[in-house]
Amino acid sequence: MKALTYVEIDIPVCQLSFGTAPCTATGDKKCFNGRATCLDLPNIDEETVTLRFVKDCGYQPIEIEAIPSLLQLSLSPATIKPGESLGERASCNATFADHYYSDTATGIDKYFAERDYDPYKRGTFWGKFRARQPFIRGKRMRVIRGYLPASFSAEFPFGQPLPAGVLDRQDVRHYVIENFDGAKPDGTFAISARDILKLADGDRAQAPVASGGRLLNPIEATDTTCALAPAGVANEEYSTSGYVNLGGKEIAFFARDPYEGLNSDTKLLLHADGANNATSTTDASSIGHTPIFGGNAKLSTTNKKWGTASLLFDGSGDYVYINDHAAFHLGTSNFTIDCWIRPAAIGADQAIVTYGSNNTTDYWQLRVKADGTISFHLRVSNVETFTFASAAGLIVEEEFQHVALVRDGTEFTIYLNGAAVASATSSMSLPNRTYLILGIGGDFSSRPFNGNIDEFRLQATAFWTDEFEDELPGPYAASPDTLILTRGQLNTTAQSHSAQDRVQLVLSYFGKNVADIAFDLLTGYANTDEEFIPYESWQTEVGLYHNQVYTTHIAEPTPVKTLLDELMKQAQLAIWQDDASQKIQLRVLRPVPSTSPLISDDSYLLGTFQSREQLDRRKSRVWTFFAQRSPLAKIDDTDNYRSSDLVFNAESEVNYETPSIEKIFSRWIPEGGRAVASKLGDIILSRLAKPPRKFNFSLWKDYEPVPQLGGMYFLSAPTLQDDTGEQTQVPVIITRLDPNDTTYEIEAEEANGGAVPVDLVNRLLPIESDTYNINVRTLHDSIYQPLTDEDVTNGVNLTIRINAGVVVGSVSNLLPSIDFGDDEDWPDDFEIMLEIYGLVAGKGGDGCGGYQRAAFGIYPPADFPPKPGGTALRTRFPVKIKVKPGGKMGGGGGAGGPGATIPTQTYVGSAGGPGAGRDPGVAKDGAGVATDLLGGNGVPAMTYSFAAGDGGDLGEQGQNGTNYAGSGQTTTGAAAGNAIDGVSFCTILEGDADILGPRIN
Repeated sequence: MKALTYVEIDIPVCQLSFGTAPCTATGDKKCFNGRATCLDLPNIDEETVTLRFVKDCGYQPIEIEAIPSLLQLSLSPATIKPGESLGERASCNATFADHYYSDTATGIDKYFAERDYDPYKRGTFWGKFRARQPFIRGKRMRVIRGYLPASFSAEFPFGQPLPAGVLDRQDVRHYVIENFDGAKPDGTFAISARDILKLADGDRAQAPVASGGRLLNPIEATDTTCALAPAGVANEEYSTSGYVNLGGKEIAFFARDPYEGLNSDTKLLLHADGANNATSTTDASSIGHTPIFGGNAKLSTTNKKWGTASLLFDGSGDYVYINDHAAFHLGTSNFTIDCWIRPAAIGADQAIVTYGSNNTTDYWQLRVKADGTISFHLRVSNVETFTFASAAGLIVEEEFQHVALVRDGTEFTIYLNGAAVASATSSMSLPNRTYLILGIGGDFSSRPFNGNIDEFRLQATAFWTDEFEDELPGPYAASPDTLILTRGQLNTTAQSHSAQDRVQLVLSYFGKNVADIAFDLLTGYANTDEEFIPYESWQTEVGLYHNQVYTTHIAEPTPVKTLLDELMKQAQLAIWQDDASQKIQLRVLRPVPSTSPLISDDSYLLGTFQSREQLDRRKSRVWTFFAQRSPLAKIDDTDNYRSSDLVFNAESEVNYETPSIEKIFSRWIPEGGRAVASKLGDIILSRLAKPPRKFNFSLWKDYEPVPQLGGMYFLSAPTLQDDTGEQTQVPVIITRLDPNDTTYEIEAEEANGGAVPVDLVNRLLPIESDTYNINVRTLHDSIYQPLTDEDVTNGVNLTIRINAGVVVGSVSNLLPSIDFGDDEDWPDDFEIMLEIYGLVAGKGGDGCGGYQRAAFGIYPPADFPPKPGGTALRTRFPVKIKVKPGGKMGGGGGAGGPGATIPTQTYVGSAGGPGAGRDPGVAKDGAGVATDLLGGNGVPAMTYSFAAGDGGDLGEQGQNGTNYAGSGQTTTGAAAGNAIDGVSFCTILEGDADILGPRIN
């Protein structure tokens, strides 16, 4: 048979014509179709052209158009390392003869006939190629080998890739160009290339990409904003929200406004920021309106979209209003009103914003209706003259949604999360009355809003005239380069930073499976074409054999190869480029299926079979560190991990008389992921407790089925025997495959063990170190795939186990220490168990100073009243609870009541004690320190002062303070926090007496 070898190189060639629009190039010397010679780079329009070269064998067919300058070809196959790394990349080194050339072929020079010289007589092919196409590093290259067919029925022109199946036994190898050299004095030109996965190497691809932003000015640890330099960098490189690494020392959460939404057209802007329960906030517009809080309206730091707080309305007569101003006289002008809303409940009409008054004669209003509709209403002279609404059921409870009302000429549009959900046409003028006021969260007499409103803005322009789902606004600012910061995140500490400190975007993955992560790393950061990745088959593979998810934050640019290597080891994968399918394959390591092909001893070329031991591959202990503390600390620092898991194989250590330890430092396995870490150790030991052998052999090129790199097989050979001497079949995976003209040279590794069955039915979330404010659904989704109704039918259940010695607490008496969420967060009939071996404690109430006497009476201190304790457990979904011996759960203790000074004295009274809990309440003015279980002592009676009450122990109210009988002041200790909020949803199976404090619904 007659062997043929072709090399194809893909180059970018401009498809425009010189000087013909849109090309604006001018001059006597026309370009050579490439970037290096382009005279109008802003308008270059490149397409791919394939240059084809062939070895001059004397019988190459004229039907396949190619330049016969290929002299030598050296190929080295890839070596994969299952469960270890991407292995060694396949390489290709091609040497070409330089020669004279007429430049007539497609993609070389479309203007060759117009040149004032004879291209054949000027220069050489590769010399001119180097000058015209110097930017070929990273471009695609293919090696095509096969045999001359009996006949051809078509022609295969230069400029296009050779189709599959043109040659007999056609074999195609794919590469990316790594380097080139020449044209050399000896008349040759050399190109070296590697396989597609070379693009993941650290010198090519890092994730996250290095950010170009830096601090424009210094910031202090208390600052909540920063400005980036150079101007415009945020819109070019940064998302609208996420985490940033400040100077390599601190992680902050940020949000920003890509629109420059605070400008001279902004007539009202309420960021709604401030302290919890505050009843004032500021207008950030240049007008500086004064918002007035009515009813029980206040700020809440518990639920907010941006910044530190949002407006909170309780659904019963609350509103925030602003006195009339010319800015609110919209008439027939263009305008935009937008905000973020989080309804606590839907079922009654609720006003988001109203411009009107109590007499309801003239007003306009943006409203959420009882059926989940969002609607606009205009009433003039007591008649509703214009209204329109969205479809029903769009607004959802307890979730922030962006709502915008835009008028552009006569077009009114309501946008929900950037999508146009309602529109209408009207030339009506909106009422302008000097006695009207602008109200947010109600219309002063009815339709009160129940929930949160954040980032409310009125703009005197039609800010959006098209949908903007892909770019929802962040907190509005005068510049997109302004970041709104939440400092000291991901277990880092807020600190001061200097101007010019770098601001690096953090890459975060939450609850993603390995297929999604690997796909994102390769396509998003390693510039790998999606066509090389069979995404659906990746998902099927992972769904069948892995079905685990990972969560991490990557704070510094890291080679994509390093991250993929970590995933391959920690998820026990093989990832390789398969030339046969021209795809990058992903496989979960698992036992070789019994249906896999057998390669028997009568298939090998005589004398080629070899077997080698790999004793250095043995592992008897796998020690996995997980639950990373800080993404800024060293990845291999054991102090940077809260938890570790040790799995060992005692039989291997006895048989080999020594341990062999594998340490794994996992940024990918989060808190609660012990089951994941244990599974990883089990899989590694199933494969490596008995070290796998390596095999080498050769097969003829006509062997069927065609062997595949990464393929799973059984091997049989006379030297492969059991203890009786009988010949056995050994499971293997092919780790290296080198096809040449006549044979396949193969290396394979024994495939012991692999993926063990994952217990996805009895799901366990162990809490193994002290932590705060657990959201159980969020924690579940960071480790396990999202739940479905089918899972419940199949008996899937969840156990949260608080280990002995572990304390779960809260940073605020407004937040529960552990929250199981609401009914809609979980599938119906899903079974959840909470086992408490440690302590779940609500936050202790902060103490306050003592009463003070002034000229006209006795007054409470500035931090009065004493603070109640926080809730330990909240749920609106059925939970079974077992408090094991030694375990305990309780609401935070209330702070003690303060004491007062004697009426005739001006001294400060005695301070009430702080309440017990985690965190314990803060002690004031000499009061005793509280612990997890015991409240702090109040300041006792002293000269001129009455005694204050002690802080409550866990689950108990603070004691009352004593006071001057005639003062009229209350000295009652603060209430204990709830042990359980949602007791009707709880079934207490064990340890009822160790649940301390009130239980409410």
